[in-house]
Amino acid sequence: MMFGVTIHYVNGNLTKARIECINQLYNKKRVMARVGDIVALRIISTMNGKIHASIEGPELGVLFSKCIKCASNVIRTTSGVKCVECGWTEERKLSNNFGNANFIKLRPKADK
Repeated sequence: MMFGVTIHYVNGNLTKARIECINQLYNKKRVMARVGDIVALRIISTMNGKIHASIEGPELGVLFSKCIKCASNVIRTTSGVKCVECGWTEERKLSNNFGNANFIKLRPKADK
């Protein structure tokens, strides 16, 4: 199973290229990330003109997510996330940094 990711930042620096990469998943029965999630990943190779990445490792995975049902905030559970509003639970491959708002500092600065 694979999913695509649009890269907005490389090593904390904004890239205007909006590079797309492919993430190969070895655990096909688990939801690793959903559309709209902010994910930390590692580029592992380029092959056939494609960039390949991984979210394997404790610091990699979902940093921020919203509830897929009602778009409210979610909290970490043992196997994923739980919505604070409607109670929906879902598996995710969470980073050790999930819920840590430090990634927000990566937002682009306003154009001058």
